[in-house]
Amino acid sequence: MENNNLRLETIYNLLGLNFFVPDYQRGYRWDRKQVKNLLDDIWNFKTDCKGVDFYCLQPIVIKETSQETKQKHELNEDEIWYEVIDGQQRLTTIRIILSFLVKEHLRRPLVDAYSKNEFVLKYETRKGIHQFLDDIQPSSENIDYFHISEAYDEVKTWFSSVLSNNYNDINDFLKVFLAKEDINNPVKVIWYEISEAIDQVDVFTRLNIGKIPLTNSELIRALFLNSNNFQSKDVELKQIQIATEWDRIEQTLQNDSFWYFIYSGKKKYSTRIEYIFDLKMNKLDENEYFYTFYKFIEEFKSKRLTNGEPDIDSIWLEVKKYFLKFDEWYNDNELYHLIGYLIYNKHINEQLNDPGVMKIIELSHSDSKRKFKKDLRKEIKKQVDCDIEELEYNDPLVKKILLLFNIETLIQSKSTARFPFDILLKQKWDIEHIRSQNDRTITKEERKSWAKDLLEYFTEKTDIVEQKAFINSVSENDHLQKLMEIFEATEINENDFAEIYLEISKIFKEEDKEFQNKDSISNLALLDAKTNRSYGNAFFPIKRNIIIGKDMNGIFVPLCTKNVFMKSYSSRSIIDNQSWTQSDADDYLNAIKKTVSVYLKSKNV
Repeated sequence: MENNNLRLETIYNLLGLNFFVPDYQRGYRWDRKQVKNLLDDIWNFKTDCKGVDFYCLQPIVIKETSQETKQKHELNEDEIWYEVIDGQQRLTTIRIILSFLVKEHLRRPLVDAYSKNEFVLKYETRKGIHQFLDDIQPSSENIDYFHISEAYDEVKTWFSSVLSNNYNDINDFLKVFLAKEDINNPVKVIWYEISEAIDQVDVFTRLNIGKIPLTNSELIRALFLNSNNFQSKDVELKQIQIATEWDRIEQTLQNDSFWYFIYSGKKKYSTRIEYIFDLKMNKLDENEYFYTFYKFIEEFKSKRLTNGEPDIDSIWLEVKKYFLKFDEWYNDNELYHLIGYLIYNKHINEQLNDPGVMKIIELSHSDSKRKFKKDLRKEIKKQVDCDIEELEYNDPLVKKILLLFNIETLIQSKSTARFPFDILLKQKWDIEHIRSQNDRTITKEERKSWAKDLLEYFTEKTDIVEQKAFINSVSENDHLQKLMEIFEATEINENDFAEIYLEISKIFKEEDKEFQNKDSISNLALLDAKTNRSYGNAFFPIKRNIIIGKDMNGIFVPLCTKNVFMKSYSSRSIIDNQSWTQSDADDYLNAIKKTVSVYLKSKNV
C-alpha cells in the first residue's frame, strides 16, 4: 500500500495516455440511464456547485504495464501503458463523451483548445475497439460495440435535449469536463496506481467479486502510507508507527460496546475509523461518497513542511485526538453513561434537539471535566424535563425516563457496572406493564402458553407427568386441575377460560380496585421485546420468574427492571411477591423521581 500512487486527476490530464483493459474484465456494459445520469450530474454540478471545489468520479485503479505485457499484447514498447484494474466502465464512458465532442463540436486532434489527443483505450478481448471509439457508428457486430454505440447515441441525445447544442452551454460543459488546471470547478477522477509488487488480478477480484468498492478509509490510508509523501530517512519508521496506531484505533472501534457508545448514525462502515475521518472533515449525509477523501487530499496539499512534504505528523495527530477523546470518555464511567444516553437518543430519534457527537465534542472544550459533565446533564434535561406523574404508556418520553433511571442508578451507585448501549441498539426494546393489563385479550393461540406458565409456577415443575402427580396430591386445588384441562384441551370453552382467569386474578390480587392507572409510568419498565412477547399478558409472579430466570442465565436485564420485579423499591416490611399493588407502584414512582430529580421540573422533586 505504501508504494502505491494515489492522487486526483482532471480529465484533461488523462488526454494522450494509453490504457489497456485485460481479459479478466468484462466488456463495456453501461446502459443509457447510467450515461445520462453521469452527464446530468456533471451539468448539475456546473450550474450549482454550491462552493464545492470539484466534481469527483469514482476511482480508476491502474497499474503500469510491464515490457513483457506490452510484447505479449503488441503494445508500443516505447510508450507508457496503464493496465485498467477497476473503473474501466467509467473510463470507457469518458472516452465515448470525448469521441462525441471531437466529432460533433471540436476537431481531432484537440489542437486548438487542448493541444492533446483523446486517450487511447484498448481491450484485450476486442482488438478493434480503440479504432471503433474514434468513429462510433450504430453497430450490433458484437455486444461491446452495441453498448458503446447505444451510449454514444445517449450522449448525442443529451447534448441535443439538455444543452440544445447551444454553443455557450457546450462551452460551459467543457470548462468543467476538460478543465486544464485545478480551477473552474473541474471534473476529477481518483487516480489509484498500484505498485508492481501487487497482483492486479487479486486487486480486481477484491474490488469486483461481491462488488466491494474502495472505501474512503482505504484511500486515506494510502495517502498516509504513500512513501512519495516522505523525504526523510525514517520513512519506514513513520509508516510502521501510523499503521500500528491505525490498527489499534480500528480494533478498538470494532468493539461494539465502544462503537455504539459513540456512534449514532445509520451508515454501516466497513472500517469504522472512517467515521473519525468523516467527523474531522464535517461530512454531511448529502455530501458525495468520496467527499472525505478529497478533503484529505486538499489538506495534504495545504499543510506542508519547509522541505515541501506534507505535514503528515500534524494531520495524523488531529485524527488521533478524536480517538483519544472518545477513549477518555469511554473509560470514565460517568461520561460513558451520560454521553451514551445522548448518543442513543440521537440514534433512535434523529431529532434536531438531540445533540450528536459533534455537539458533545463542542461541549467537551469546557474549562474542566466537571463543567463538561454539568453541560451534558443540561442537554439531557432539555430532552426529559417534564411532569413525570403525567407520563403514560404511549408517551415517547417514558422510554427516555426509564433509560435515564437505569443509567443514573448506575452512576449514583459508583458501581463499575455499565449499561450496554450496544445491546440496546442491536435489539428491539419495549415498555412493558409490570401489573398485567386486564383489558388486553388473551387470544386462543396464547391460552395454552398462559396455562403452561401458571402450571410451572404453582407446581414448580416443568415436566407434565410430574405436574399431574403434584395436582393429584393436592386435590383441593381445583384451579390447578382447570389449568391442566385448558392446557390439554383441543378446543377451549370461552366460559371455562373466563372462569379460571378470574379465579387466578383474585389469587394474584389483579382485581384490586385500588390500583389507579395501569398505563402510568409507575406500572411500566424497560424490557427487550423478545422477553416482553414471551410472557404477553402474564400475571406479575409469572413475569417475575421469567425475569429472574433470564438474569440467572446471563441474559441482560436492565438493573432497574430487575429491581422492580424483585420489589427492591417497595417500602413495606412484608413483601408479597405474588402481586404488584398500588403501594408498590407509588414507591417505584418515588424512586424514579428521586433518582432523576436533577433533570425534572421542580414539582417532581
